[in-house]
Amino acid sequence: MAIDTYFERISRIDRLIRLKATGTPADLAQRLEISESGLYRYIGYMRLMGAPIIFCKYRNSYIYKNNGKFQMGFVATPINDNELSRTFGGLIFPKEINFFHALKI
Repeated sequence: MAIDTYFERISRIDRLIRLKATGTPADLAQRLEISESGLYRYIGYMRLMGAPIIFCKYRNSYIYKNNGKFQMGFVATPINDNELSRTFGGLIFPKEINFFHALKI
């Protein structure tokens, strides 16, 4: 399976859990077009990565025990002015560079 499909399914499961609208495991598996055992693997992976997922019999849905959301991918953190002032980088090159000049060819 392509990794983007894997991430997309986890994202969909997360969204439905936050909405408290997954339905039964069989319903959710059908919605995701996977087997019920496949769904249990996804839920297990999410739990291994720290998601506090439980099944609420009253709501008939998976829910998060604590408020939050499952996040995957890169999250940029802004740098403050102090960090920015300590950042150096970049070079100024002359308009023409003859790389072979240094080799004396």
